[in-house]
Amino acid sequence: MQNIYEHIWNVRYEELKAYIAEHGNSLVPYEYSQNEALGIWVAKQRRMFKIRQQGERTYELHDGTVLSEVILSEERSKKLNDVGFVWDVHEAQWLERLEELTVYRLNHGDTLVPKQHPLLGRWVDKQRFD
Repeated sequence: MQNIYEHIWNVRYEELKAYIAEHGNSLVPYEYSQNEALGIWVAKQRRMFKIRQQGERTYELHDGTVLSEVILSEERSKKLNDVGFVWDVHEAQWLERLEELTVYRLNHGDTLVPKQHPLLGRWVDKQRFD
């Protein structure tokens, strides 16, 4: 019999799969109005993964409670990987803009994207100064 934490994890995992089927990605906003619990859960998975990557074995909750083991197991990481979970949102967004720039270049023959172009223009401008 699974405990309540396993049950909740599995429920959120199924909700994530439904989100991916609808939206084509796992980039659930933290403040996702259609399912606030899912947005929070997704952020928590990323945080727990990062903690595990850093070799940490404990995690302190906001109320001061210290968990002795990181909650995100190898099995859970694999399940998330299997559905195309995005661990690094910033990298995913950067790659998305790069793909948009590639399409822009094919269509316009250059990469001189006007700053007024939604998202892409600002991104290109930022890349030039970074």
